[in-house]
Amino acid sequence: MAGKSLNRTNFANTDNNQADFSLTTNFLKDATSKAMPLPYVTPTPPVNVGAAATFTTNAIFDNRNNAYKFQPLAALTPDVAATVQPATFTNMRADHPADVGGNLKIASFNVQNYFPTTGDPSTTCKFYTDRDGNPVTVSSGCDQRGAANAENLRRQQDKIAAGIINSTTR
Repeated sequence: MAGKSLNRTNFANTDNNQADFSLTTNFLKDATSKAMPLPYVTPTPPVNVGAAATFTTNAIFDNRNNAYKFQPLAALTPDVAATVQPATFTNMRADHPADVGGNLKIASFNVQNYFPTTGDPSTTCKFYTDRDGNPVTVSSGCDQRGAANAENLRRQQDKIAAGIINSTTR
């Protein structure tokens, strides 16, 4: 038996998402209640949403917790996966991305902790300091976030800009 599993948001009515999902979904379980790595989920071969599953041996089909589930005939652990795992999956991943031509490079930078405000205008701000006791960033005591003062804001901006510039030369 082989079939294709789709992500529920590919087909489910958003007004009745859970009901649609419950009616169209089966779970492949490990027949154990212990927390351990699932042999189904491995990097080699990878298992993707939408991969076809082929059952290679019998499994127990049941309905628990309002969901249909396939259970292996014995507890499925990594050391017995070769003999107990009841299904295999098609590998849908290409070895490498398709060449689309061009020379565009994309980079991203986490600047979520970069704030353009400084704490020095506030008399209640407390600061983290460097080894010499100089204020560097706001730690508490005020609503401001980010650098302690204009000098440290400039230092942060220079580090971010250098990271972006240096990433384009690689």
